Amino acid sequence: MNDFKRSTAKPKVRTENILVRLSAKLKYVVELAARLDKTSQARIIEQAIEDLIDDPNGPLMLQRRDEAEPHNVFKETWNVDFYQRFINLAADFPGLLLPEEEAIWQTINARPADFFHQDGEDEDGYPRYTYVDADKVRARWEELEQRAKLITTR
Repeated sequence: MNDFKRSTAKPKVRTENILVRLSAKLKYVVELAARLDKTSQARIIEQAIEDLIDDPNGPLMLQRRDEAEPHNVFKETWNVDFYQRFINLAADFPGLLLPEEEAIWQTINARPADFFHQDGEDEDGYPRYTYVDADKVRARWEELEQRAKLITTR
């Protein structure tokens, strides 16, 4: 007899709760759409947001400096690792940073030896830094946040 039971449950995806205020009209639209689609109201809202990702004229499309073609900010910056996601956003779309994030990014760039990956030395013997190392940022994140708070509250 086999005591092993195969699970038929879907793998759990980590979700986040957010509080959203909707007008009565929009709440009703969500309710109706959920009834018609035989799904939850949360799924209707999730689907509407997911539709933004592929909308070529949507709010996630943004031009980088000196480039003619717009880029999808989500697709260009998303990473499951929070720190890598921050680095991607800061490096590619610095105009979207909040004041504290901007202070963190300025600190990272001002201290390449602390936060960048060193890839040997140049011909003059100076360190050559190639990219921001997410592990180094992760290890000193609390320090970066504290420094940013000091900078932004002055």
